[in-house]
Formats: sequence, structure tokens, C-alpha cells
Amino acid sequence: MYLGAEMTRHPGWRQAVKLDTAADMKRTVEERVRKDLAKATDPEEIERLEKLLGLRYLVAETPTNLLPHLSGHLAYHIGQTLYERYSWAIYRFSEPVLVLGKDPIILINDKKRQVGSFSQMSQRENALSIYRAIPELVKKAVAVVQASNRIIVPIGPQHALVLTQIEYLWPPGRYDQPVALGEVFNRLTLASSRKWIAWHPESELRVACERPPPSGASAAREPSPEAASTKGA
Repeated sequence: MYLGAEMTRHPGWRQAVKLDTAADMKRTVEERVRKDLAKATDPEEIERLEKLLGLRYLVAETPTNLLPHLSGHLAYHIGQTLYERYSWAIYRFSEPVLVLGKDPIILINDKKRQVGSFSQMSQRENALSIYRAIPELVKKAVAVVQASNRIIVPIGPQHALVLTQIEYLWPPGRYDQPVALGEVFNRLTLASSRKWIAWHPESELRVACERPPPSGASAAREPSPEAASTKGA
């Protein structure tokens, strides 16, 4: 449940709810407009309906108490899914190589070849719209988690929590891993988080880095080699 709460605690989650709700509103309204347009015969009415199809929809605010309650509700159901469907393991890297992201939980969907945070992956499925009934929202959002073959959570510069679907028969435990795999994990972190923290190998200093927000469909894709360069970041 802690990991479920982590998935729904930061500004990216709230922004995803707004964007998904706006997209759902737009789709619902445009379906009605197209039905009216198919029946319309008056030129002025046709022109008015065609203008409605070009509107942009925004959700300025959501009810104050809704998101905290929804976050808690989702955390419970996501936590139950993680407990029942995943095997847990700790990966320990031979050097302090890992980057820690602002959105620390990375979902990997092998079937769709997608990587991203819970918010990013949910937006791909329009799963966080509060324009629909809450039980349907919860069902779609939990399905996003269930579709993830692996879930990675860096918990320090040298350790990561890795959840694997139980169908893969990966036994729980602590596994020593090479630095090269840690660098792969870093690329995944950069794909799912706009801001991260890295450790200089030669000192105790921490450096916070931020990259520009991703655009549209590229939000949950792997970043460019330039953006993903983390050695000594």
C-alpha cells in the first residue's frame, strides 16, 4: 500500500487526473456533437456544430477532497494487487550507481514495450478520468499496474526493490547485480521522472537535475541518449 500511495502522491498524478478528465470530456461531448451533426440540415447549425468539434477542453480544478480520497482508495487496491501478484526482491549493485527519481516507481509493460511512471502509463489508457464513475476509474487504474511485468523502485544509490509477476517464478531474495544493469535502471528512471538525484562517485555531494517536460505521446518512452547520460551526473 505504501508503493500504491507513492504512485499517487506527487504533482504528476494530479496533472494526469486533469488531463485524462479533459480528454474524456472532449471525447464524450464530441460523440454527441457528431450525432447531432449527422442529422443536421440547416447550414448555420452545421457550422455551429463543426466549431464545437474544434474546442479545446481544460479542467482547471478538481474537488478539494476528491484526490486525497481517490489516492487512498487506489493505494489500497494497488497494494493488494502488488501483494497477491508479484514476487519481491532486492537488487544490490556493486557501486553506488543508481539515480533516484522524483517519481520513484517505474512500471514496465513488456507486451506493449512501454516504460513509465504510474501517471504516464495510466494516461496512455486514459485511466484516471474522474469524468467517469469512480469504480470504473479504479478498475482501469489497477489494470495498468497489473499489466506491468516488472516494477522497479530505486531505494538508494546502491539498492533497488524489484517486483516481478509471480508467473515468472523469480524467487524473493537479495541479488548482487553489476553496474551495467544499474545504468539500465537509470535510463528507465529518466524515462519516468522529470527530476532526479545522482551521487558523485568521488564525494558525498548530491546533484539534482531536471529535464524539460516530455511532449504528448513521448511521455512514457525511453529518453534520448543525451538525456539518459547519467555517468557522474
